[in-house]
Amino acid sequence: MGADILELLETLKEKTVRTHRVLTMCTLGVWSLSLLQYCLVLVVTKGRKSRMEAIEESDEEDDENVVCCCCPFDMISVLVGVLMQDAPFLCLRLTLIFKYGLVSDSNIFFTSKNTIVILLQLYRIYCLFHKHQLVKARAKEPKEATEEPLKEEEQPVEF
Repeated sequence: MGADILELLETLKEKTVRTHRVLTMCTLGVWSLSLLQYCLVLVVTKGRKSRMEAIEESDEEDDENVVCCCCPFDMISVLVGVLMQDAPFLCLRLTLIFKYGLVSDSNIFFTSKNTIVILLQLYRIYCLFHKHQLVKARAKEPKEATEEPLKEEEQPVEF
């Protein structure tokens, strides 16, 4: 990520970018937006538990990992990264390549990298959402009664 952010500043050395004020402002704006993501600390922390506690609370930890009714905290964290860095970088680099003709090895490399990262993160979001839906569906299922009434042949005998 660091190389990606620093390479974006290298585009300011290009004559085309320096001469277009709007393009310079867009580059600096995208760069600033990408740095803001580090101000948001979106980390899922889980305390260390013994094995028995982990087994008993395995269903409960999925519920604690939910920010709102629709998505888990991990998904929010991935979305912030994609929306604040990878997607704006990809849009800016595609604009530089196709509209302004700035084709360089590093520009092509980082455009490809941003595309692959976005696709992988979208797949990760899909998996997190699917897992969240499965947990919600499992929670809605009625739990089996642990104490069923005893059948006639299993009734205790009274003397």
